[in-house]
Amino acid sequence: MSATRLLVLGVVRTHGTAHGYLITSELESMWAQEWAKLKSGSIYHALRQLAKDGLMRATQIEEWPGRVDYEITEQGDAEFLRLLREALKRPRSPSRSAGRRAGPAHGAATRRGRRAAEGTARRPGGGA
Repeated sequence: MSATRLLVLGVVRTHGTAHGYLITSELESMWAQEWAKLKSGSIYHALRQLAKDGLMRATQIEEWPGRVDYEITEQGDAEFLRLLREALKRPRSPSRSAGRRAGPAHGAATRRGRRAAEGTARRPGGGA
């Protein structure tokens, strides 16, 4: 099963019509690049391949040179549902979750990393 295909089909299905930047933004807002190891290049490749396979319809937007809008086809909708059922049936392998942190500790680590990146990290001893 291709997680990229499932996610891209799902975003386009949700929006009805979407372009590559919107799809990439939506998936980044879900942190898909972390948990699904998605890269923007693989999203654009998936869009072209899905259109080539007849699972999406691609339309060039004349007013915006270089912009292509995608719409899911009936076959694409069926493929999305098939991939979703397959993903929901498949048990998560223990090796994939081994060593991953979950729960509040992971959230705290993420917040610390974000603060550090923003320059607002708290210093030991309670200072900001």
